[in-house]
Amino acid sequence: MNITIDKKRCTSCGLCLQDCPSACIDIKNYAIQDSCIDCGHCIAICPSQAVSRNIEPQLLIKHELGTSNFLNFMSGIRSIRNYKDKEVDRELIDKLISEIKIAPSASNQRAVEYLIITDKNKIKQINDICAKSLNEKFSKLTKFPMSFIVKLFKGNKNFNKIQKYRNSIQQKIKDKPNFICYNAPVIIISHYPKKDIGMHQTDSIIWNTYISIIAKSFGLGTCINGFIETVFKGNTKLLKNYGISSDREVGSVLLLGYPKTRYANRVQRNSPKYKII
Repeated sequence: MNITIDKKRCTSCGLCLQDCPSACIDIKNYAIQDSCIDCGHCIAICPSQAVSRNIEPQLLIKHELGTSNFLNFMSGIRSIRNYKDKEVDRELIDKLISEIKIAPSASNQRAVEYLIITDKNKIKQINDICAKSLNEKFSKLTKFPMSFIVKLFKGNKNFNKIQKYRNSIQQKIKDKPNFICYNAPVIIISHYPKKDIGMHQTDSIIWNTYISIIAKSFGLGTCINGFIETVFKGNTKLLKNYGISSDREVGSVLLLGYPKTRYANRVQRNSPKYKII
């Protein structure tokens, strides 16, 4: 959708000119030049709602959320690995994905798309494929000659970690075979064009973070799933089986559903190290 300026509404206040990061606004001719990066700042800042994408802009509702209330809400967002046996309505999924339009983009291309899987048989299939693939991968890394290479370049300490991880995966396959998908009723797989210039992987992470936040407000829980992303990424045959074309790459993956558990406390963590210069 192209950005346009309504001559009748525009008061030539100049706020859009001051805030435009690419200096692409020709206010005299009420035009947006080709150098526009489609960030939307001009739409957001216009007090007379003269700038739009041919759709009436929505006014932001003034509110007093407060830092304490916001941090309390955010602290309640956990990685959910225990889901109720309850489907998520299609209407709710549609609304959740639709609201991702509010999320920022690292390069403003917004090329990320989603494959959403709700079929229980397909979810079980993905769980089993990923469990098998990870077991094979870590078993290979702990057998000669790969074990020698891992020790040489990563050291014995990291090799021992890989061994423990392999043992853990093999034990989970026996005791808790659904440890990849945790019986979640929905898997959300982001994907993007391989050859495009842009920060699509970063966008997939940003957008899935926003999905997690919005999902919490709907009473839903999520879990970022690196297992599925690792197995699917670059596997064109596997992607094709689930309707993702070979010219696209898998980004961040989420599990989604209604949490069985309710968390009562804020978890204490160390703040990241930082330096101000």
